[in-house]
Amino acid sequence: MSWLVHCALAALLAPLQEPAPTRRLTAAPDRRVELDLQHYYTAQDLLRALRTLESAYPEFLRLESLGTSSGGDELWVMTVAKLERGDPLTRPAVFVAGALGQGDLFGTEMALATIIDVVQDHARDAAARELLERCVLYVAPCVNPD
Repeated sequence: MSWLVHCALAALLAPLQEPAPTRRLTAAPDRRVELDLQHYYTAQDLLRALRTLESAYPEFLRLESLGTSSGGDELWVMTVAKLERGDPLTRPAVFVAGALGQGDLFGTEMALATIIDVVQDHARDAAARELLERCVLYVAPCVNPD
């Protein structure tokens, strides 16, 4: 699981639990889709990747538009949580902003990797499972595509 997800867990769940003993993940991740995280995502590539993830993990992901940028591109945010557990607005949450501008080539891939890590590890990692059950991540892969 990514460093960012561990930070979110620490901030949201630390008051709620005892430290867990360290253990190795031995089960395979729940890979329903593979994304190439080795290239720059155009607005169209990003939307295709987000819709692919949402379709592959409908129990955990919901894609919504925050509006449009000054250049007319949609500003997407992915809600990452166990959605059947009720309204995500009633749970503690963390907002993850990926790319902060057009020149930020790493931010979009970091945001996509965060989403993928959490949903692929839900069945094999107790921390990812607890994050999905008790908290919400709002991931905006690119907050300024212009």
